[in-house]
Amino acid sequence: MCEMVGQLIQKKQEEKQIQEDQAANTGYWKIPAYYDDLNYEPEPGYN
Repeated sequence: MCEMVGQLIQKKQEEKQIQEDQAANTGYWKIPAYYDDLNYEPEPGYN
């Protein structure tokens, strides 16, 4: 019984760590909205 509880707690901790790692990694992959504003030229007919 105790072993099952220990495994459950360990699994929950691993899942939490994975979620935290994924949340931390998403910050590196987001492209800011202003990324290409300096070189922006509107398409003809969209002014």
